Amino acid sequence: MRALFAALVIVALLSTPPVHADAGKDAAIRELIDESGLRAALIDATHGSAVLLVEEFFDLRNTTPDFPESVAEETRIVLENEIDTLVGEMIPVYAKHMSEAEIRYLTSQYRKGAPRAAFRHEMQRELELVSSRWLLRTFHHNLDLIRSRLNAARSGQ
Repeated sequence: MRALFAALVIVALLSTPPVHADAGKDAAIRELIDESGLRAALIDATHGSAVLLVEEFFDLRNTTPDFPESVAEETRIVLENEIDTLVGEMIPVYAKHMSEAEIRYLTSQYRKGAPRAAFRHEMQRELELVSSRWLLRTFHHNLDLIRSRLNAARSGQ
């Protein structure tokens, strides 16, 4: 698990998201992400990710049997506050694989209550990679804050 975690950290730190600049298409993609429920799903995913990251990074399963849930909750809040950054990093993937017309059509279908569409396999893999990079980068960017909260929780403050 540590080797996988280390590999993901290296990928996250060495990779940069592609640049995309088309305001109209970007707005349509953001609307699709909201209408499809993806933003809500990303926020929900931060709950489990926060606990796993904090437990694994600080090896809390072995060293802290009474793991303070407040630290996981604060980590989740940190991640949740950065969801817009993740959405912004997903936009180039959508833009690469879908035309603006396709994006607008899918958005209209979601508004009508159509079932969730399956993304193309390659697009799905790219979105997963973007999400993993964002998660690790955001966690590491806030590591000092998370560490200080964990230490405060351990000392009973």
